[in-house]
Amino acid sequence: MKIHFSVKHGAFAAPLTGEQSFAIYRAVQEALTNIMKHSATREAKIMFESPGGSIFRFEVTNTTSSNPFFQEGYGLKAMRERLEKVGGLLEIDHDERQFVVRGSIRLITEGRA
Repeated sequence: MKIHFSVKHGAFAAPLTGEQSFAIYRAVQEALTNIMKHSATREAKIMFESPGGSIFRFEVTNTTSSNPFFQEGYGLKAMRERLEKVGGLLEIDHDERQFVVRGSIRLITEGRA
């Protein structure tokens, strides 16, 4: 599998907890597994960013053909639940060109929650 990986806007300095890091790791892992299982292409883009230091975002994008019968299965549901447990959100976006899994987690920094 060919992966284009980018780290932007303070992602390396984001104050993630161990639980948050694990949730992100598992979400990206599941997104890549889904590409291997369900996509005809073997290429993905992964992006991490933490703009402003108050949120951490990731995105896994795969070029694909449209699947009008897409429905959220066990893996995506588990990914959503894991992110929500650590204060995050999951978005799934797909059209005739690409399938995108986006996650975000609000960061807790000293002095604010």
